[in-house]
Amino acid sequence: MLPNRVAIAISLHRILVPGERVVVAVSGGPDSLALLSILREILPALPLHLTVAHFDHGWRPDSRADRDFVASIATRWGYD
Repeated sequence: MLPNRVAIAISLHRILVPGERVVVAVSGGPDSLALLSILREILPALPLHLTVAHFDHGWRPDSRADRDFVASIATRWGYD
C-alpha cells in the first residue's frame, strides 16, 4: 500500500524527524489532497504536527471555492 511505502521511505531516508512541524501546501486538487491523505494515514507511525497551507491567488473566479474547500477539509481532519 502506498501509505506504508511512504512511511518506510520517510523513516529510511530520515526525511522528517518525529515531532517535527510539517507545512503541507494543498491546492485542493487531487495530487495535494492525496499527499495530505497519505500523511494523515501515517501520522500514528510518524508523529508529526501537520499544518495545511493554501494560497488564494484570486486569479481564477473559482479560487475562493478552492480556498473554502481546502479550509473545510483541514478543519474536518483537525489541522491548523
